[in-house]
Amino acid sequence: MSLLHIIHRLKEVNSLTKHEQLVHGVIEALDSGELSVGDKLPSINKMVSDIGYARKTIVKAYEELKERGLVESKKLKGYFIISDETKVTLRIALLLFSFQRFQEDFYNTFRKELGERYQIDVFFHHNNVAIFETIFNNIRGKYGMYVVAPIPNSVIRPLLESIEPQKLLIVDRYLSMPEEYSYIAHEFEATTFDKLIELLPHIQKYKKIVLFFAENKDYPRGILMAFHRFVADYGLNGVVLEDYVEGSLEKETVYFFYKRYVTLGIA
Repeated sequence: MSLLHIIHRLKEVNSLTKHEQLVHGVIEALDSGELSVGDKLPSINKMVSDIGYARKTIVKAYEELKERGLVESKKLKGYFIISDETKVTLRIALLLFSFQRFQEDFYNTFRKELGERYQIDVFFHHNNVAIFETIFNNIRGKYGMYVVAPIPNSVIRPLLESIEPQKLLIVDRYLSMPEEYSYIAHEFEATTFDKLIELLPHIQKYKKIVLFFAENKDYPRGILMAFHRFVADYGLNGVVLEDYVEGSLEKETVYFFYKRYVTLGIA
């Protein structure tokens, strides 16, 4: 039975709204094998002509199918089937820094709370802007929801703003975005500064404090800003180094490392 025949039959189901009839029609066509991955759906104009529903109703149905990860739209070409996982309620793209302990814990909790009816595809950008852009451009328009740990770089915000606010959640690091976007982020500058002040009586016993901070890694800039403010406010001898070199430890020096959980070491 063709897709159009299935949808015409579903018109008789009074409990379904018009756009639900279209969504269920495509799902039923996939489950029966009438449609398969790679197939093109009828154009919106053809659906309006053959089914008799308003254009906005057809668009709403196709957009829901996109959110479920079953369909993607290609500019000037139409809508195509990209998955036959019809039991999935929503397909989610999760774009993180890397699969370190924190990200692993985040993913496991995220996966557990959502349940099995949500498909989560995980990608890693490793704090590399070029990799981020490539991944983002490849996944844009193929998911119903995007959960992204951003890179604090000026080219990232326009990419994120290309996603509708209700489909994007920014996590881990704060990135200034229009107020309609949602985020759950760590706050690093104020908390780091407060902790350094708390440790000030101990730090002042030493001649120097060294922060290891690599610009090319996923270190939060809030820590660097807090460190500079701290040493300036209290007149300390503060130094920033990119990486630890074996054998370079000096006496009477405090070393400050960032490893997801801040660490202070003393030599």
